[in-house]
Amino acid sequence: ARALGLALGRPVAGVSTLDCLAAAYYTDHPQGGNVLALIETKREDFYGQFFVPGGQAQGEPFACPAVSVPLSSSVTIIGDAGTRFAGLRSEAAALLRQQSGYELPRADIVARAGLRAHESGTGAAAPLYLRGADVSASTRFTRTVEE
Repeated sequence: ARALGLALGRPVAGVSTLDCLAAAYYTDHPQGGNVLALIETKREDFYGQFFVPGGQAQGEPFACPAVSVPLSSSVTIIGDAGTRFAGLRSEAAALLRQQSGYELPRADIVARAGLRAHESGTGAAAPLYLRGADVSASTRFTRTVEE
């Protein structure tokens, strides 16, 4: 996005997918309660963030396994990871409600969030890393060039 903005001479603002999912939910449900925006990492963990009524973030975004996600009160799960998460946290099923329709960020919400971030000067287009890189040395044969 930054490269495209530079090439076109247009400003670029960074927005959080988790924030945009929550904003879409609270736009549709202004009286909605506590929300856990949860998205797949395609690994053992999840990316998530809690939001309180009105859409304000409660704490920082996180990356952690299902068992480490704190659930102390009734919460609605939005995002694309709800089904897998609920299956891994069956002991907390009474606290969880999944709300479909919020698996992906909506374009109108992303655009409004980007405009607000740009106008306020708070939306630097920089990546947000929630966990370290998952890399290891190659196990394949490596070629060496003899001198």
